[in-house]
Amino acid sequence: MISKSKAIVIEQVGEDGFCFTFALPGGKMFVSKLFDTVESASFAAKEMRCGLSDKFSVLKRIAPTNDTYFIMCAADGSPVGQSDLFELVTYMELAIEHLRKCLPLASVLLPSNPDT
Repeated sequence: MISKSKAIVIEQVGEDGFCFTFALPGGKMFVSKLFDTVESASFAAKEMRCGLSDKFSVLKRIAPTNDTYFIMCAADGSPVGQSDLFELVTYMELAIEHLRKCLPLASVLLPSNPDT
């Protein structure tokens, strides 16, 4: 069985749609934007996994609380998702490096009973 901590997990978000998540160091998460179907969320997750190095960019941001976070953007500049907040820039940088290193090796886990 694949550990959720080493996988891209597709999740249903109420009746709003689907997103994918990926665990980051320190108990933090990367969460994608919402997609209408499980198929579109899965396609986006696989695209991000396969093209992370050349098709996606990272925008580093500072929240009003002075915590930092990052947004992953597709080649066209549209946001794909964002991380949780980090207390220190160093932690954010480590999370970005973890994402770049581990996401391409991750499996995609679909929800067991998607309500599509």
